[in-house]
Amino acid sequence: MATGTTYYLDEGLTAGTTYTYKVRDLSVATYGAYCSEVAATTPKPFTYIAYGTGTTAEAVGLTTLTTETARALADVTIESIYTPNDTVRFSHEFAAAGSITVTEVGIFDASAAGTMLARKLLSPTLAVTESQYFLVKYDLVAKDDTDGCGG
Repeated sequence: MATGTTYYLDEGLTAGTTYTYKVRDLSVATYGAYCSEVAATTPKPFTYIAYGTGTTAEAVGLTTLTTETARALADVTIESIYTPNDTVRFSHEFAAAGSITVTEVGIFDASAAGTMLARKLLSPTLAVTESQYFLVKYDLVAKDDTDGCGG
């Protein structure tokens, strides 16, 4: 790292892993002492989609849908649906394990439990029968804030 650098970009990290760093002043001929250790955990990407037959109430800290039926690794793509904003699309084709009515969809950062990013109650609901395949798509608008004014 060059003298006078006030930041460090650490690339190639693993999501959900805690890394520990020691910092010291390199701007003097004799390097300064190390500061206290600082730990940072890289966030896990939200790449799982789930569906359920309940009606999960909005709340902070949810880890599952109330009556979650299945969860799978989603195909995550960026779609240019809304101009000027792009949309992050989560999708997965599920096979029904029985005849059910799908009432909600959620996005998570883990294959079980984890953190819920978003959930949507379906209206109208989706009735599926035994062994029927159905595609679940969830679109989130990636807001363009190029003017930096939060609007």
